[in-house]
Amino acid sequence: MIFVNKDNIFTVDGKVVSRICYNKNLLTGEFNILNKEILNSDVEFKNNSIMIMENEEIYIKYITIPRVSRDKAEKIVRDELNSYYGIQENITFTYSILKKNKTNMELGVFYINSKNLNDMNLKNIKALYLIQFCYAEYLKSIIKQDKYIFLFLHNSKLYTIYCDKGLIKYNYIFRNFKESSEEFKACLDYFINLNREIKHSFKVIYISGVKEEIIADIKKIYNFENLGKIEEDKLFKKVV
Repeated sequence: MIFVNKDNIFTVDGKVVSRICYNKNLLTGEFNILNKEILNSDVEFKNNSIMIMENEEIYIKYITIPRVSRDKAEKIVRDELNSYYGIQENITFTYSILKKNKTNMELGVFYINSKNLNDMNLKNIKALYLIQFCYAEYLKSIIKQDKYIFLFLHNSKLYTIYCDKGLIKYNYIFRNFKESSEEFKACLDYFINLNREIKHSFKVIYISGVKEEIIADIKKIYNFENLGKIEEDKLFKKVV
């Protein structure tokens, strides 16, 4: 088998930067994480590095713009965010085209406002992903529901996302989550009540990394499906 060893994936959680070493089969795409090493925040990134951002909430804005090229669309989106927030050097964004016709495009713009990125030299970063997008991308291959809630526990934080046809529409992070049934129910109820669309449209709540005993009582209220622990090998395979 033809494997290549690489160490160009970095995870960033606040000021904590970790490097992931892995190997990948060039024929089958098989992906295996070998080890994870915590680095100094002033690390020099190699060419074609991939950054996975953790502990960052995703802000979402929907805008309609003229149908233009990708470069022009990116400038329009950046100008729109600047006008909405004022001068924002810390905004990092991406977007998806939701609908388009002959004259207009409807975009979903996803952005973060991370001051931590200001202290890093990003010139060699090939791609930047949020951990929520890694999970959402992985779920596309295993979930058939169009609209669902997904909660996953990652580094003592409870991430909650609401997806519609694979697209994240709402999200929230409960930091310093204490693993108890009472706190889990409080977090879930808070998220469900954030928006009427969430409250009235989902049929299934998928979970990962959450113990069964924590959801034992609340299963009487909601329809849960436990996906078990999703290993980082499966998540990061989608982005390399």
